[in-house]
Amino acid sequence: MPETPDFVFDRNNLPPQLNREQFEAMRITGMPVDQARAFRNILIDRRTPKLIAAGTVTYGGLQFSISPTAQFNTLVMWTRRNEAGFAYPVVRATKDSTSSVALADAAAVEAFYAASETAVRAFLDAGNALKSQVNALATSAEVAAFVDPR
Repeated sequence: MPETPDFVFDRNNLPPQLNREQFEAMRITGMPVDQARAFRNILIDRRTPKLIAAGTVTYGGLQFSISPTAQFNTLVMWTRRNEAGFAYPVVRATKDSTSSVALADAAAVEAFYAASETAVRAFLDAGNALKSQVNALATSAEVAAFVDPR
């Protein structure tokens, strides 16, 4: 008689797939509340730079990247804006590279930099506000049920 395997894979009898929020909540359930808060805050901290990297700033009615590379390039441009020999206009391409803006002088560079930093700061402030909400939760179940809405 043929040997029967210990496990038979049945595609029709698989457990339901969990989305990210369900999986995170499952991990948090049962943790002491301090650990649950710390874990949820780590998840918020991990998500914030991903949102920034994918984010944009609106300047002159156009959308520009605020990725780490874009932030670095904007900072360099801002740092050098008053140097002799810094060539104007500075041309920046939109996030989708379908258009561009020409920053004519140091004042335009400063305005672009300020808009970019404000956009990045909005993501950071939103993350900090969420962490404050998490820290105010009283039980692990409340922390497990908390969903990052960003």
